[in-house]
Amino acid sequence: RAVASLDPSAAPSGAWFRESPDGFEAGATTRSALAFFLVPFMLVWSGGSLGGIYGGQIAKGEFSLGLSLVGLPFLAGSVLFWTVTAMAVAGQCRARVSGDDASLFTGVGPFGRTQRFRWSEIQSVSEAPSGRRAPGGLYLDGIRRLSFGSQLSPERRYFMLQVLRSRVNRTDLGQPPYRTTA
Repeated sequence: RAVASLDPSAAPSGAWFRESPDGFEAGATTRSALAFFLVPFMLVWSGGSLGGIYGGQIAKGEFSLGLSLVGLPFLAGSVLFWTVTAMAVAGQCRARVSGDDASLFTGVGPFGRTQRFRWSEIQSVSEAPSGRRAPGGLYLDGIRRLSFGSQLSPERRYFMLQVLRSRVNRTDLGQPPYRTTA
């Protein structure tokens, strides 16, 4: 179903839409003010826990199996939290369609997760309900369900939802799916 009033040039701050002769790209950053808390927290967390556990062993030139095993949860936590921090500082979610080739990317720079699929297989785009345990995201339903965008702000997620909905089942990808005013 097309959204007649969508104007991709009026994207919210941090979101974009670009058309190409055979497709489009829509995306949004996952930047968040939470980064102002996460960066200092992670510097203290990683420096204190990992520096204390592994740095001491390296400085002494001694290996302690017990201490190294105790440090593994801190190492795993650091990797997880640094990933979340990187997404809050410089992450993005983007959908690209070129002909029938399509992809969803979530990550920072060239590092992240890419889901590849056929655009013609997508039948609908919906917003996942947010709950106590998981923030809402976007679902692209077709032969399989693809999800992404849970890190986006509500405004950026809504923009992506409307752009993708307006493009589903279109064969005229070079034409704008919105009404222009004269």
